[in-house]
Amino acid sequence: MNKKPILTKDSRKKHPWIVRWHGEYDPGSGKQKRYSKSFRTRKEAETFQAEKSVEFNKGARRDTSDTITLGSFIKDFLETKKAWKPSTQSVWKNECNRLLDYFGADKTLRSIKPMDADKFVNAQVNRCENKTTLGRPLSMFTKQKIKRNSKSILQKAVEWQLIPSNPFSGLKFNRPPAQRWYRLRPHEYPLLLDAASNLRMKALFAVLYTAGLRSGEALALRWNDVDFEKNQVIIDNRQGTDTLPPFSVKTYAKRRVPLPQQTVNLLLELHENAPEGVPYVFMTADRFQRVKAKWQQCQKQRQQWQNSFMANNLMTRFQSAFKRAGIRPDTKFTLHVLRKNCIQNWADELPINVTKQLAGHATTETTLQYYNQVDGYHYDKAVSVIERLIERGNKTPDVISTPEVRRGGSLG
Repeated sequence: MNKKPILTKDSRKKHPWIVRWHGEYDPGSGKQKRYSKSFRTRKEAETFQAEKSVEFNKGARRDTSDTITLGSFIKDFLETKKAWKPSTQSVWKNECNRLLDYFGADKTLRSIKPMDADKFVNAQVNRCENKTTLGRPLSMFTKQKIKRNSKSILQKAVEWQLIPSNPFSGLKFNRPPAQRWYRLRPHEYPLLLDAASNLRMKALFAVLYTAGLRSGEALALRWNDVDFEKNQVIIDNRQGTDTLPPFSVKTYAKRRVPLPQQTVNLLLELHENAPEGVPYVFMTADRFQRVKAKWQQCQKQRQQWQNSFMANNLMTRFQSAFKRAGIRPDTKFTLHVLRKNCIQNWADELPINVTKQLAGHATTETTLQYYNQVDGYHYDKAVSVIERLIERGNKTPDVISTPEVRRGGSLG
């Protein structure tokens, strides 16, 4: 392969000076594409030749962007995500697979037009393995997410100068309606604890509701992460060992979360009855062995560990508990909603920057957008504020001031 562009001249042509170069070697066909560009003067051709040589020396693509396929671009794009968390990699891979399934790997980047992008979004359906939802239309929220992610993926092609513009940039992003979730009433929380199937589940519900931990953070919690002297839990990243898997916080940031005494008491009782040799707070001996086996399997197969591997059928147990408690939610109610309840309770009483810190959010915008729901509690509170003002205004003052008195005049 000629690594450097070569300069030739064909006097028969109107633009006689020609710069030629070869593309990348294709193992499938065993061939290389050939490219050329013509110029009117030798000086123009030599300038272009020098620029191309510099680009190739820096590792730039030898093939022109007109021939770069979606499949080759997606491969390079996913390479840039390898340093990200496994869960994040999985999200991007899923979005890339949507593009590949619709357009095909051989579709060239430059041939994807804004109209194609619009058709792609409208054609998306549920890809869940659940047979009852597979192939069903997606919610507005999910479609907006696909739009944003697809735009981000193709924007990287623009940054890499593979395409002049992003075909997804013109799509309108409609603000999806807020996804409401169930706010536990004060009397329902103790009912939920009483309905828990065992002490371990009761303590788990308490930690989620009163410390606002994510489910993955709670399940990965170890006993040395609980500070019983200061009544707080510590959430931090951990490296994996030969026997124990790693753990990564969503925002990468370490945080300390205070615990109410009731939750501390439940954790103390759970600690007294904890299975020997199990370092995790909410894990049985049997589940601990399964987690270790899964971690060893990941190491042998060189697979990345995901926090979700710690979970085991918790949602079913949670649903059974709140049904036994007589709680009849009229909106979304999951284990994660316990965290939302906690953050909402904080947001009602604490400054937003404090709530953001305790919740482990990267920005206050996240706290405001997803965890500051207006519900019946706030309407009742708004009424009580006005009622107190009215009551204060209806009270008869001891001394009635008149204009004459304020001016120092006489009433007689």
